[in-house]
Amino acid sequence: MKMKQGRPELLFILGLIVLATDHVTSLEPGAKLRLTKAGVIYANTVAQTALGKQLQTLKIDDQSGSSGDVSYRLTNIQTRHVAVPSSSMTLNPDLDGLSWSLSGFGLSLTADWWAKYNGIIPISDSGSVDIGISSVSLSVTVGLGVDASSRPMLVTKSCGSSIGDVSLDFHGGSAWIYNIFKDILAGMVKDALNGQICTLVTKAINVDAEAQLAKMNVYIEIDNRFLLDYGLIAPVTFTADYMESLHKGEVYWITDKKESPLTPERIPPWGDYSRMLYLWVTEYTANTMAQVAQDHGYLQYNLTAKDLPADSKYILNTTCTGMCIGTLIPQIRAKYPNSVVEIHGKSSSTPLANILDSGLNLGLLGDLVLYARTPDGNLAYLLTLAMKLSLNGTAFIDSEKVKGNITAYSFKVSVIDSAVGDVSEFALNLLLNAALKLSVIPSFNKMAENGFELPITGDIRFQSSKITFLDGVLLVSTDVQYITQTEQVLQFASESDFH
Repeated sequence: MKMKQGRPELLFILGLIVLATDHVTSLEPGAKLRLTKAGVIYANTVAQTALGKQLQTLKIDDQSGSSGDVSYRLTNIQTRHVAVPSSSMTLNPDLDGLSWSLSGFGLSLTADWWAKYNGIIPISDSGSVDIGISSVSLSVTVGLGVDASSRPMLVTKSCGSSIGDVSLDFHGGSAWIYNIFKDILAGMVKDALNGQICTLVTKAINVDAEAQLAKMNVYIEIDNRFLLDYGLIAPVTFTADYMESLHKGEVYWITDKKESPLTPERIPPWGDYSRMLYLWVTEYTANTMAQVAQDHGYLQYNLTAKDLPADSKYILNTTCTGMCIGTLIPQIRAKYPNSVVEIHGKSSSTPLANILDSGLNLGLLGDLVLYARTPDGNLAYLLTLAMKLSLNGTAFIDSEKVKGNITAYSFKVSVIDSAVGDVSEFALNLLLNAALKLSVIPSFNKMAENGFELPITGDIRFQSSKITFLDGVLLVSTDVQYITQTEQVLQFASESDFH
């Protein structure tokens, strides 16, 4: 017999295992995941509930086979009763795996039977049979490695099973003959089933589940330009308290997957195991993103009047009756009246991201070039300014994404070239800080609000999440909830399908 596809409880377990799994290298990780004993206990609860529901829908295909001169068929197999097993899931550091044990599983079935003796005198007979299978137990340990694509790779490390009892009660035809030998036949069925259970389970893990994990996407696109690599850099490790995985956490330019010269710092130890799941993201991830953004000219921003709120567009006018750049910098108004200033900004070096105990910080150096858009549509060069921008922010979890917002900033410019003579740096800083507050900071916050995804499956939701800022590391601590997407049917295929 063969167990066919359709096992959400197994997929959920594997999903949580993937959260704690990990191209084989001695590098420090850019990200780390820890699934604790509390998470494993919850996974077992979900798995047992889902398995119980599925077993109530158990369907068994017609079975056929032969032994020596005897051919047989079991058809119209109906499940009369299912004894749902109890289960336990434990971390197994001795075998470097996750062990799942089931006990107390039982089935009562009815079926139509047909048998034929193909000897010198062929004899065939048919009838019905009641089948009882009880006290079935199974213990399997699954280990996790890394395949050539940096995805988790499943392997069965151990499997053991036993069947307490199999009973057969034949009806119809020459049933009285078969009932004489039913204990012997039941023993044969028991031995055959017992030998197949681990074969089926091993195939379900090593082949079927592994094929599903091979489809797992370890790369996440950001803004259609960046690629966040959550690939695994080492096999998962198991302790008595948690299972833990190491992930690369590097960001590439989406069309130029070139390794960064940066290296992650060591993630500090963490002794709390009270939550189900922990995720560490280092500043290495942000800094590799900043590097590729700088290398590919992404860090540019042109500020024009259309980027400002309707009631503030006037501040870039060279001629006005109130407060605008022409008022603050009279040389610009005198040389280019009735024009509108545009500011073309570009980073001059790779920004530096820091994760501090107090939150997030991003330092940016750049050049601002000011032009006047004259009434005839031409651009006239005005000034080049050196800019220093520092952003402070915080982060939070929303919809299984890390999102953020800017809480404070500092901004200063100095003149490095001018086509309009000496200008007041104080006035420039006053005006540009206003433009920053009205346009640039909201744009940064909008980007931060989009957030970035974490390496979890779509069936998992975070609950009671908390973010802790450590030196160089952002730590997400959370419990999880599994959301069932679809109800599926557990089915055993025919013996011929298995072979």
